[in-house]
Amino acid sequence: MATERLESLLAEWRAIEPQQATLGHIEQAEAYQPRNNRLAPYKDRGRLEDASEAHVADLASKLGDGRDLDPLLVARIDGTLYLIDGHHRMKAYRRAGRQSVPVRIRDSTLADALTASKAVNCDGVKLPMHAEQRREAAWQYLAMLTMQGRRDLPEGESQRGIGRTFGVGKDTIGAMLRKLPKVNPGDYSADACDPGTDWPQWRIVKGNAWRDAFADVPEDLRERHKDERRAAKLARLIDSDGLDAFLRSLRLLEVEAVTTAADRLAEAGGSEGDDY
Repeated sequence: MATERLESLLAEWRAIEPQQATLGHIEQAEAYQPRNNRLAPYKDRGRLEDASEAHVADLASKLGDGRDLDPLLVARIDGTLYLIDGHHRMKAYRRAGRQSVPVRIRDSTLADALTASKAVNCDGVKLPMHAEQRREAAWQYLAMLTMQGRRDLPEGESQRGIGRTFGVGKDTIGAMLRKLPKVNPGDYSADACDPGTDWPQWRIVKGNAWRDAFADVPEDLRERHKDERRAAKLARLIDSDGLDAFLRSLRLLEVEAVTTAADRLAEAGGSEGDDY
């Protein structure tokens, strides 16, 4: 799907006459949510969460007296309704206790729904996406557009145009196109892939350093996600107190741990001596 068609698809979707739909009948699938905070560096995740929460609170504050927000964009795929655009608005509606919400429903293929969901938040009109989230959306779009690197860009498509649509530099788009044919999906775990396309994520395939640095990360996904959340919390402390202060605190813990270990060794040695 060329960017011109993509822009036309989004324009047509946004022009559909709104109707009311029951909130509980709209599915939220991870495949159609490009705002994955795990794509961002640990140091930025806390700020993204805070910004997201503030945005939801602001939207919820506008729902008094029966007022509505902009209609949600919803795809009907094989009879099931999936949210494509409006995840923050849906959360605000739920917070306000609303049961029925305005939506623009379009009968859609899986491919069109996935493609639209990658681009719909990159226009900068709503809560801005993190740069890594925009790069990931562009990377997944390119994979779909080129059949995972097996063909060139369609005629009339340009790196500059794709970069403009997703808010990504032309040079980055070029690097992605060069990387696509070299990717073997079998080299990556499911957790390293986009939940909608099953194609490996850009942050991982852009170099082997990421995988090499985290070769000892637990294979269990729950443990890995716990480690990531813990790292994000530590990054927040560094952001608020400064790296030097954080390192001084780590050194205190290190000294304490070494001292405790030494005391235990001494006690164990003394106990063994008493037995003779």
